[in-house]
Amino acid sequence: MERRNKERAFGILLKLLGTLAALPIFIIVAFVVYNGIRAISRDFITKTPQGFGENVSGGIAHAIVGTVFVMIVASFIGIPLGVLTGAYLSERKESKLYRFVERSVGALMGIPSVVVGLVVYLLLVVHTGPCAFAGGVSLALVMRPMVSESTRVALASVPQEIKEGGFALGAKRHQVLVDITIPAARKNVLVGIVLAVGRAMGEAAPILFTAGYADAMPRSVRDPAPTLPYIIYVYALYYPRDVYRLRARGASLILLAISLSFVYLSRRWRYERYRIRKILSVGR
Repeated sequence: MERRNKERAFGILLKLLGTLAALPIFIIVAFVVYNGIRAISRDFITKTPQGFGENVSGGIAHAIVGTVFVMIVASFIGIPLGVLTGAYLSERKESKLYRFVERSVGALMGIPSVVVGLVVYLLLVVHTGPCAFAGGVSLALVMRPMVSESTRVALASVPQEIKEGGFALGAKRHQVLVDITIPAARKNVLVGIVLAVGRAMGEAAPILFTAGYADAMPRSVRDPAPTLPYIIYVYALYYPRDVYRLRARGASLILLAISLSFVYLSRRWRYERYRIRKILSVGR
């Protein structure tokens, strides 16, 4: 009887701790939705700002498009470099450069993102001016170590027997990596990429120095491209009027919805992979 009471009390404690762990995210989501839903409308999503002060109208379409431009550049640079680095760390542990590359990835992951933005500003923006391309480069540097680490873990999780089967058929190391290992870990690699993109999309610090700001719609990666985190920062901090604060809350809601969609997508892929493995194990 005493043992049963202890188990019941322990179960209640675990549920309480789980609730406390999940409570902050529910509070954040509820707060952002409650305060930002009033700003959401068709014009808010599809139009650029018009006017100034209390007479401002239009929306934040320029920031949504700017975010897309910046993330396209960041993805084209950061994802291939991150995947290649992760593949190297997974498959070339005997290499003399392995320790250097591993420590470089760890160091880059630990560098504050604002420092990354400042470095890109000094090396690139002072010559080209703030633009979507410079913002994308800074976010690519933020994404790369996350993609590298998730790719390394995903490739390392592939059973060694599968790789040895490829070697037994006469395949070379690069052929086993491209044709066997990466396809086998494809879903886990994609999960890491999706989470890295979602994480980088919410970064404001590197964008402050690199992407620039303009009320006009960006037309190419050479134009200044305000992003959602940037206008949230600017509207909330430098525009004291209530109309701008409401716009910042609306932008926060849109950014939160995009970020949560990335998280949901990654969880869905992980669940599908787990379900397929379970079905195959039962079939055996």
